[in-house]
Amino acid sequence: MGLWKEILLLGASGNSGAARAMLALDLPLALRRFVPPSQGRGAYEGILPQAVRRFGSTLPEQERVFVKSCEQDFVDYLLDDVIVGVEKPLLLIELCLARPHSTINDLVANFAWEEGLKRDTIWKRSWVVNHLRSFVAAGIPLPESLVYTLGDEGESRFEYNEIAFAVAPLRLKQSWIDFKKNQDYARRFLSISEETNAAGTAEEGVDYGIITMAEVARETYFDDDRELKVDLQLLGKKLSTELGALLDRFHAEKPRDGYPPIAWHHVFWNLISEYMRLRLDLAVRDPFHEKDQELADYIKEHYGEVRSISRPVILRRRNTLTKACEDLIKTRFLERFTVVTEQLGKRITHVD
Repeated sequence: MGLWKEILLLGASGNSGAARAMLALDLPLALRRFVPPSQGRGAYEGILPQAVRRFGSTLPEQERVFVKSCEQDFVDYLLDDVIVGVEKPLLLIELCLARPHSTINDLVANFAWEEGLKRDTIWKRSWVVNHLRSFVAAGIPLPESLVYTLGDEGESRFEYNEIAFAVAPLRLKQSWIDFKKNQDYARRFLSISEETNAAGTAEEGVDYGIITMAEVARETYFDDDRELKVDLQLLGKKLSTELGALLDRFHAEKPRDGYPPIAWHHVFWNLISEYMRLRLDLAVRDPFHEKDQELADYIKEHYGEVRSISRPVILRRRNTLTKACEDLIKTRFLERFTVVTEQLGKRITHVD
C-alpha cells in the first residue's frame, strides 16, 4: 500500500494526528532525502531529484544549467506542491467525518478551498464527487449517509499514488514554469537599488506585483503587520467600488461590446486571485473561463446582445479592460504608499 492511501485510511478512521504526522515526516522522506557530503556540498537523492534531473536533461542548454544550479530549491518547491496535493483529499475526508449528513452542495460550500482559487462551482462540485467516488473505489470508508447522497455521481479518477503524482510530466513542466517566474521576481526584487527619487522606487516595486510592494511596505514602514492588513483591506474596499464604476463606464461607452460578462467570467476572477491581500469585492459569476475561445463561445450563447464575439475581439476587449483595472490599482496603491516612501530615510538595497 502506498503512503498516500495509508494517509487517507488513517484520516477516514478518525486518526488525523497520525495521518498528518505521516504527511509531514514519512512522505517527504519517501520522495527525497538529503545525502550528507563526504567532500563538499551534500545532495538530494530519491524519486523527486531523479525526476528533476531527467526533466532538466530535456531542456535547452541555458535552462539545463539553471535547473542544475537550483536543483535543491526546485525539488523543495515540487515537494511542497505535492504535499498540498496529498493533503487536499485528506481535508475532504476530515470534512466528511465532521459533517456526515452533509449534501454534496454542503461539502462544496464548506471545503477549505485555496484563497483566490479561480474555479467555478461546477468545477468544485466535480472535484468533490470525483474524489468521493475514488475513495469508494479505493476502499477508503466514508459515512454511509454520504455514500447514499453521492448516488451515481462522480467518476473514480484518482489512484492516490504519491510517486506517479509527484513525477507526472505535466506537473514537472508547469511547476518549472511557476518556479522560474518566482525566481525572476526574486531577482528583480533584489536588484532594487538606491534611488534619488523615492516615488521611482515605489513604482518599480509595484511593477513586480502588489504583493511584493505590500511586503516591502510591511517590512520597512510598519511596526505591526495588522496595520498593513487593515490598510490593504481599506484600499481594497475603495478599489472594489472604483473597479465596479470603471466597468460601468466601459459598458456605458460601448454597451454592445460585452465588457460586463468579460469581467464577470474572467477579468474580475483574475483580479481577486492576483490581489488577494486587497480582498476585492467584485461581481463574478460562474463559470470562470480561462481561455478566450471558451469565453467567446459562452458569451455568444448567453449574452445575445453582444456584438462581434470572435476570439481575437474578446481577447482585445479582455486585455483592454484588464489593463485599465490594473492601472487603477497601481495608481491607488502608489497614492497610498508613496507618501510613506517619501518619509523614508533609509533605502532598501538588498534583502538579507
